[in-house]
Amino acid sequence: MTGPYFRRSLKLFSRQAINLNAKFCLRASTAVVAITLILVLIQYNFGHLLVYYLLDAASNSGVASGVQITEEGLAAALRLDAAGIVLALQMTWGELGAFVLESVLVFLISVPVLYGALGHFLGLLHRRSADLKSLFSWYTDLRLTLRSMGLELILSAVTWVVRVAGMVPGLALFAATINAAEGTFAARLSNLSPIVLLAGILAAYFLSCQLEPARYFLAADPSLGVLGALRTGVARLKGRRVDYFWFSLSFIGWEFFSTFTYGLGDIYLLPYRSLSTILYLGIVDPNQFQNQQEVPRNV
Repeated sequence: MTGPYFRRSLKLFSRQAINLNAKFCLRASTAVVAITLILVLIQYNFGHLLVYYLLDAASNSGVASGVQITEEGLAAALRLDAAGIVLALQMTWGELGAFVLESVLVFLISVPVLYGALGHFLGLLHRRSADLKSLFSWYTDLRLTLRSMGLELILSAVTWVVRVAGMVPGLALFAATINAAEGTFAARLSNLSPIVLLAGILAAYFLSCQLEPARYFLAADPSLGVLGALRTGVARLKGRRVDYFWFSLSFIGWEFFSTFTYGLGDIYLLPYRSLSTILYLGIVDPNQFQNQQEVPRNV
């Protein structure tokens, strides 16, 4: 099934399920958020996060857009003269190496608990009880740990590649026309750069979300393995890839809220989106439920 009514129905069902099973849902998502946030705070405390600086363009006229690699480290800048600012980033090689190493550790530690939380949500829909210990089941089995990390590494790599590729045309058009004289053809083209950039971002989001279902299939059936979960996810979206794009995009408001609250919004977003997606993909059929007191049946 596809369409706006179908998508709204599943999201309503998920909200009702969360309301009726708040403790069950929130303990899983809180564990994921707490572990991730603690790791990021540790990383921040050591000063190894990528931090961009906003500089005044007039006071930094000698700073040009581009990337500079020196013996000391890496420096990057993007001049936005129209806005009067310069976006700058500077890190030594030691800081960059520490950032990469710590980011890898954050990834390795946080991924298995995410899959444990997905197992929790699947258990809710299957009306199975689960204790807090089950959240960490993907740590205790090395095969599960490696499969979850392998899949998330692929998903992360694809996401970043398509994001960069999607932003390049708009940024290149902006850079090529930013200093064009007013009234010229190049100046008129500069007005298109935000549209091209937005189109590229949406196209990148469309491509990256096509692989996301693999995460839920692997959590539901670890025996699929990484490639099996990817194949199953791609096959399940056949004929409704655009509909799934709109379904994923409908959570964008919550994703912005989560970003602005440093991930705290995931305490609600994680069970909300996970339950909705599991039902959308047909991993669990909402029509199988009979007891409305445990999980709402009518959507």
